[in-house]
Amino acid sequence: MDDFSQCPTPRSNQKVNMNKEKKTFLKFTENPLIVFFILCATLLLLFGHTLSYPPDKLDENVILIKNLNTLKNTASLTEIIRKDAFMSNAGIDFYRPAQNLSFYIDAKLSGKKYHLFRITNLMLHLLCCIVLYLIIGAITKKTTASFLLSLIFAIHPLQTQAILWLPARGDLLCALFILLSFLMIIRWKNEHRIIWLFLSVVFYFPAIFSKEIALFYPMLLVPFLFPCLKDKKNIRPIFVLCILHLLIIFIYLFSRHQIINNDVSADKYGLAVLIKNWRVLPEIIAKTIFPILQSSMPVFTPLNTITGIICMLLLAALFIIKKTTTDVIIWTGIAWFFIFLLPGMAFSVSEPEFAYHYLEHRAYLPLAGSFLAVSAIQVNLIKKNQQLLFISYLILLMILSVRRSYIYQNAISFYSDAIATNPRAALAYNNRGLAYYSTGQTRKAINDYTFAIRYKPDFYNALFNRATALFESADYKAAIDDYSRSLQLINSYADAWHNRGVARYHTGDYVNALNDFSETIKRNPSSMTGYFNKGLCENALKRYADAINSFTHAISISPSNYDAWNNRGISHFYSGFPEKAIADYTQALLLKPDYTQAIYNRGLAYSAAGNIKAACDEWKNYYSLTNDTTVLQWIKNYCRK
Repeated sequence: MDDFSQCPTPRSNQKVNMNKEKKTFLKFTENPLIVFFILCATLLLLFGHTLSYPPDKLDENVILIKNLNTLKNTASLTEIIRKDAFMSNAGIDFYRPAQNLSFYIDAKLSGKKYHLFRITNLMLHLLCCIVLYLIIGAITKKTTASFLLSLIFAIHPLQTQAILWLPARGDLLCALFILLSFLMIIRWKNEHRIIWLFLSVVFYFPAIFSKEIALFYPMLLVPFLFPCLKDKKNIRPIFVLCILHLLIIFIYLFSRHQIINNDVSADKYGLAVLIKNWRVLPEIIAKTIFPILQSSMPVFTPLNTITGIICMLLLAALFIIKKTTTDVIIWTGIAWFFIFLLPGMAFSVSEPEFAYHYLEHRAYLPLAGSFLAVSAIQVNLIKKNQQLLFISYLILLMILSVRRSYIYQNAISFYSDAIATNPRAALAYNNRGLAYYSTGQTRKAINDYTFAIRYKPDFYNALFNRATALFESADYKAAIDDYSRSLQLINSYADAWHNRGVARYHTGDYVNALNDFSETIKRNPSSMTGYFNKGLCENALKRYADAINSFTHAISISPSNYDAWNNRGISHFYSGFPEKAIADYTQALLLKPDYTQAIYNRGLAYSAAGNIKAACDEWKNYYSLTNDTTVLQWIKNYCRK
């Protein structure tokens, strides 16, 4: 291995003698193109079946499903890069325009399917593996070791979430550009060509706009490049490199300040959260060494924490035994691991015990550093007498990765895995309930919402969702109770007032339903359904003048709503204005010519207005469309041939 604590000046026209790696049955690893195809084939074998998986897990729905039409048809490039990481204009928490841009490109090219989104994630992972192979090869000069380590990185089960959960796109993009930037630094260290430093800066720019953890990348370069300052010729280019990195950081922070406008609370992000989340460190190490401990929504467990601490102690002992404690690459790899893991540890969701303490995709970039450190240990990874054991290990990793990939096939399997590892995961129960509800499994949905409420009684979303499912099951009283409980927690949510009003309407409690719809309109003055349902209650209470006013508001908000025209016609009819009723029914029929209820009502209005011939025409038309015998007696009594 080269001594990376020094920065030798290249000698022109001189042949450098190097210790060549012994030829093995893995001789093909010297060819990057062959390595690319092997890694590509391996990843397709492991994850090819996942390309049709729907984006319905955690933030996938918020970022992609709700925004697909906007991404594909209406959004401009400028709009996309001015949105936060949740594809909204609210300016919430994170600014990752490179991630947004990649989703924008996928949406433009993919149509209504999501295959391309998953192909992009898989390709980014493949490219990261290739660049890691080149980095380790440049450091160790051992192509076999670099291939095997990059292969393990490619197939490790801990990577599954980064590959298969689409919002981890930022991690993949950031990792790729950071790895490329670091490769350029290594090339400069070997050759001292200024072009490599320039390219390292070029790659750093999209890295920091992919995910904010790239802010800390310059901290990694300080100890790595410090030995090069012994040569005075290196001082100026390294100084310029530092200035350019600081300039990019300033540009990012300035851009972020223009978009992100919320203040992050101390219990969500900061040093106190970092200290509270110290267990992430040993748990990630445990999951790296024992790849059977993963979870789709991990919470801290004594098993994972203790296992990780033991592994950390054993690794420290191994470094000491191998006498590698002064190796720059080992310390660079360790620093890499910490620098890119700690920022994620400083962030937490509220009440993580009911959701998750961390997500495994955040380990993607840190894991590359751990492989960098391992590459510096003078160990033959595949001795002759251990080939079968090593191959068995690779096969085991592949089997475990494929097994974990099926957890991401849909929301139900994803949240079931989370519940299996954390039976108190109220968020997982609620979200699995939503998945059950969307597939018509209402009773299972109600059961999951009930578990979510049991573990977290003040869980507003679970109460609201259970109420909706109960309403769907025609259990109106129970639905009203849940909507009432949710409104005790948050009374500003117009939908809860509206839905409780609908449930009360179905029970015949028109007075309280009317009050709920009035509260809905206070909170959402543009609620067409609020005005419409308020009008229905007023009709039921024979307050026809008020009903006319409510339906008129509904029509002003949605002029194409034929139901609103029809119901305002009913209000006019019972107010004694059949001509106005006829006009409203006519408008409803212009919008929906086969609207049989409006045909029936217009017949009644014509009859009330004394136009029996027109009434007969309407009744006959109604009967021909519905075969409803209600009008036959009228036709017999009033309609002459």
